Amino acid sequence: MINMTVPLQKLDPAENYLNCHKNQLLAYLISHEFPAELLFYDCYECTDKIKHHFNNPGANRFNYRTNALKDADLHELPGFRYHSVSCGSADEVMDLMLTVLDKGIDVFVYGDLYYIPHRLDRYMTVHSHHSLMIRGAAGLKSRNRLKVTDDVFDRVHFTFGRSYTDYEYPAETIRDFVAGDGTFKVIYFEKDKQQSCEKLLVHYWSKFREWVQLSNDNFVLYETIAGFMNIPYCTENEHLLRVIYGSRHFFRRFLMYVQQYYPTVTIAAEHVVNGLGEIERCLEMIINLYLKYNISGRSSRQFQEHIHTLASLETTFLNELKKI
Repeated sequence: MINMTVPLQKLDPAENYLNCHKNQLLAYLISHEFPAELLFYDCYECTDKIKHHFNNPGANRFNYRTNALKDADLHELPGFRYHSVSCGSADEVMDLMLTVLDKGIDVFVYGDLYYIPHRLDRYMTVHSHHSLMIRGAAGLKSRNRLKVTDDVFDRVHFTFGRSYTDYEYPAETIRDFVAGDGTFKVIYFEKDKQQSCEKLLVHYWSKFREWVQLSNDNFVLYETIAGFMNIPYCTENEHLLRVIYGSRHFFRRFLMYVQQYYPTVTIAAEHVVNGLGEIERCLEMIINLYLKYNISGRSSRQFQEHIHTLASLETTFLNELKKI
């Protein structure tokens, strides 16, 4: 029988900032009691980097390479050994995956949602790159059934859900999923020596200090955003705004975690956390005004006002952040 596993928490339900794979990796780490908030130490993304991404054709928030969970951070993750193994075929992926599952270790694989029945918006209609968590197997010798954890699918609104649930599929379905994409990677973690919360805080605070001293931004992007009201609706524009919002939201989670558990910086962190909260609220208002404009076609003077306020808040915040 397939063993029951710990329910997983989806950290970015709307996938504003974290794509499917990074959401899954973080959910796994949280289920193993790793303080995921610390991995957001450099998630205050430079707006020039975001603007450069969205200048490319077909750009969206799902293919934006966020600072969160960079390969370098994963390979030096305290308490874990990270493996990302490239294979030559879907059969090699399946063989390695089953070997790792047999050790009681969860596996992440890439594939094509065209072959996954619970994704009714994609199944046998649209080819779409995706990541799945494989969390157990039954009948390992015959390789006949695999336990998959993925988004709950909303059959009413025909969209992927905001939380995870478990599915069970024939191994052949997962093989088709893997073969249809051609990425052929097996990703998994092995537990290493557990580190104390205090050591983890010191480690990631040091990484934050290195990053923040090199961080810089002129926020010219906001001049571009100010012109959004004068052009037809474009999905890329909405996605760009959501990436900025997600970046600030998850960086605030890092600061709030530090504020709670790292007494020596609590007072300074409280000051900048409040400033970042103002930025988040301002971004929420801008996104809402932009969406209302796309429905009604009527612009709002508040849009321009909020953009100018946002640019000012961001400039002040970054200056204060460097003083912590």
